[in-house]
Amino acid sequence: MATKKSNGSRNAAAAQKNDKDRPVHVVRFRNIRGNIWANRLPSGDLVYNVTIDRLWKDDDQVNDGGEVIKKGEWHQSQSFGRDDLLLVAKVADSCHSLIYRKLQDQAPEQSF
Repeated sequence: MATKKSNGSRNAAAAQKNDKDRPVHVVRFRNIRGNIWANRLPSGDLVYNVTIDRLWKDDDQVNDGGEVIKKGEWHQSQSFGRDDLLLVAKVADSCHSLIYRKLQDQAPEQSF
């Protein structure tokens, strides 16, 4: 039985680590993505941070017959072009609204 508990503890720790490595919410408009992260401070307070990136994909490699030999891989960048900037602003605005909604849900008696 002790072995099962240690495996269960290991599995629970792995699941907790995976949850910690994942954003609590993702906002995406076209190829612009905002990840909302929840971080617990030593004081016990919960704070939210946002990372914004642009997703892009390599072209597929095709042979002379037009068949796909290798699918293009997805990449992310923190660099934005002129045409991305309004989407970055919309993603940031949506993340801001979601964070404030979460904060109000956690403490409905507080006014922000």
